[in-house]
Amino acid sequence: MRFVDAGPEPTGSLVSGRAVAVRAAIDLAGLAPDDVRAEVVIGRVDSNGYLEETEVLVLPFVETAGAAAVFAKDIVPERTGRLGYALRVSPNHYDDPLTRPCASLMKWSSPG
Repeated sequence: MRFVDAGPEPTGSLVSGRAVAVRAAIDLAGLAPDDVRAEVVIGRVDSNGYLEETEVLVLPFVETAGAAAVFAKDIVPERTGRLGYALRVSPNHYDDPLTRPCASLMKWSSPG
């Protein structure tokens, strides 16, 4: 699996209460969209550029674009301050939360 496109970066600041469109196009390498779990991790950005006080939201599958599966959702930040987000995809273990997350199998998007 690999990220083909991590969507456009937000223009301007992320503002509490204002929707931000999040999109990830992922080459699933022969897997079905239901075989993976695409997520956005959103939180405050600390002085070193790392996310803290994070929240994880699932991105639903919305369409196929060529060889990539597209996962997308409008998210509405509920916090204030310097906010950021990262995208990740991992095997889907909805039925067994004890095996989630599979950090060794997780793929993160790269900054643009």
